[in-house]
Amino acid sequence: MWSTIETLFVADPAVGQIERRVVGSAAALLAVLTTGLVLYEAYYGTITALVVRSEFFSAMASAGLLTIGLRMRQPLMRALLYALAVAALPPGPSSVWAACRRPPTACCSS
Repeated sequence: MWSTIETLFVADPAVGQIERRVVGSAAALLAVLTTGLVLYEAYYGTITALVVRSEFFSAMASAGLLTIGLRMRQPLMRALLYALAVAALPPGPSSVWAACRRPPTACCSS
């Protein structure tokens, strides 16, 4: 049985080799950057956990859309899923807004 990563690199006549490498590299880069962001924020704690969680889910949704787009045979559907992957990258505005408006906690105020 093949894993999901191995199926990305199986030759498919509908998808070119360059497109397959670009999408595979973008998904790997998203995974590495997301892991780095989560570890950095866990250590330094400069952003609230709500925003870090939102960034994580946005990046993983984007990587999933890239992977699904690579499996589509129709070029229009692939282009639509790639555009949705780019649109899914920024975190939701409600989570960022809630994190910016959060009042200081009682333990931090003097």
